[in-house]
Amino acid sequence: MLIEDPYGLSKEVDERTAEMFCRRGAMSVAALRFHWIARVEEQRASASRLRERDAMIGSSRTLWGYVDLRDAARACRLAIEGARDRPFGFEAMNIAAADTLLETPTEEAIRKITPEVEIRATMPGNAGAFDTSKAKRLLGWEPMHSWRDDA
Repeated sequence: MLIEDPYGLSKEVDERTAEMFCRRGAMSVAALRFHWIARVEEQRASASRLRERDAMIGSSRTLWGYVDLRDAARACRLAIEGARDRPFGFEAMNIAAADTLLETPTEEAIRKITPEVEIRATMPGNAGAFDTSKAKRLLGWEPMHSWRDDA
């Protein structure tokens, strides 16, 4: 087997280890799967670069996602409080912005740049391609910030 993504593999190993600890004892672990964590000025700079087709293609692997630093910090706080107040064992959950860094509608970009990717849910407008519903259900977390705010 050729390992093409050692970073991703290391995350998988970490999550399986955390899951094992939860099975062995009464503890909760929230494996927060953060997308690119960035300050708003970094988000806007990246969005500006993505207006170029080559940059858009190069970033397609990440589906042009991000999460605002403030939203990431709030997810951490809510995970700690949630694990303490409402134990949930092991849960992995995506932490990502509600939108993408693209001005092009998300579904249009996916079909154009990566037509082989199966689209399993509608993504109206610039909606993000990552499901954060588990973080909402377990932690009460939803993204509150976008690079488009006050732009």
